[in-house]
Amino acid sequence: MEPLKQHIKKVFATLRGDLKTRRECLTSTEALWESLINTVEQYHCCSRAQEGKTNVAVFRDFPEANEKLQTKLVSTMSLLVDRIQKKMPVLEKTSKAAHTGWQSTWQLLAKQGRHVDVAESVKGTSTEPCLADMLLWLQRLNLLLQQDYAERAWMLESMDFESETLMVGYHSLWLSKQKILQQEIDTIFAYLQFSVG
Repeated sequence: MEPLKQHIKKVFATLRGDLKTRRECLTSTEALWESLINTVEQYHCCSRAQEGKTNVAVFRDFPEANEKLQTKLVSTMSLLVDRIQKKMPVLEKTSKAAHTGWQSTWQLLAKQGRHVDVAESVKGTSTEPCLADMLLWLQRLNLLLQQDYAERAWMLESMDFESETLMVGYHSLWLSKQKILQQEIDTIFAYLQFSVG
């Protein structure tokens, strides 16, 4: 059972570094998202002007200026989405690392299963959580990171600049997902602090 415990500790230690890089990466997308949403709002302001739903004189009097501005804004939005998409490999790397860590742990458990004392596996100490808990936390992290990556990738692939509501909703979801996930990650590592170090 001890080799399995040591393996899980190594997996968590590696994940801790990966998750720190992941959090920094997601933090760096916040400013890009703010710029994107500001640009989306400008674009829709231009659209409303084109439809005669605004009193902005320059748009009313010079419709070609509005069209040129809209074209420029679409280009800016596309560029910002591209910059956010370039951050995705970091999230993918962390997701894959968690999955690989879980798979290798499961394989080791399958090999050493007959040597694992079930009664001992659910016993923790004041300085170390039990093996069963560590296995569950690792599985939970794997599932959370797989789902998070897939959902973020889907959001980026399904963006529609013509829907202001959708874009604002995606922005809110992008930020709230990270807050919720980070709380779970912090909770898990708080329990692991003695054993992982």
